[in-house]
Amino acid sequence: DAIHQIENGDNSIIGIMIESNINGGNQPISTSLQYGVSITDACLDWENTERIILNANQSLVKLS
Repeated sequence: DAIHQIENGDNSIIGIMIESNINGGNQPISTSLQYGVSITDACLDWENTERIILNANQSLVKLS
């Protein structure tokens, strides 16, 4: 993954994108959409997004 590549010296990575929303998954467009759920690609929920970001930060801080 990108964090391991950076830890191994890959300086070409300057950003990481995570498809995330309040709630995970996705849903079809309908008249009764669930708030915070993607209507396009499936997304991670906020709790998993937060965990990934905090873990990435913890790993990358060690490099500075």
